[in-house]
Amino acid sequence: MGLAPEQVDRLSLWQFQACHDGFRRAHMSEKERSQEMSEDEFDAIGAMLDRVSTVQSA
Repeated sequence: MGLAPEQVDRLSLWQFQACHDGFRRAHMSEKERSQEMSEDEFDAIGAMLDRVSTVQSA
């Protein structure tokens, strides 16, 4: 994505996700564009991230 490790370390999870999302969208094929994430997939990932952040803060 063009970021140095030190830059990645300073990003919040949401900042990194925004960078990743932009990079992915800029470099994906037309076939990949037609396979966007469903709302259920998005919710599942959000739930997983909530569990990870809960475990890390404990």
